[in-house]
Amino acid sequence: KGETVTFTNESSQPMWTASAIHPNHMAYPGTDIKHCGNSMMGMMFDTCAGTSVGSNWMFQFTEAGEWGYHNHLRPAHWGKIIVE
Repeated sequence: KGETVTFTNESSQPMWTASAIHPNHMAYPGTDIKHCGNSMMGMMFDTCAGTSVGSNWMFQFTEAGEWGYHNHLRPAHWGKIIVE
């Protein structure tokens, strides 16, 4: 809890890291795709847009739990972060 995770796009296409569950992104507290583009955006587990190949995106997890995430541009690509 309190650690920052860096997501690096090592694929050959843009990637949109987002809290599960596709398509609303509401699994992580305070995250909701409808807030992309407003003042809540910087606090959400959601890049709110595709990141280019080779780019990084960082997120500080302040809530303990198991947090699923996915690539919003390719929802079959997913993973899980465990925060203790």
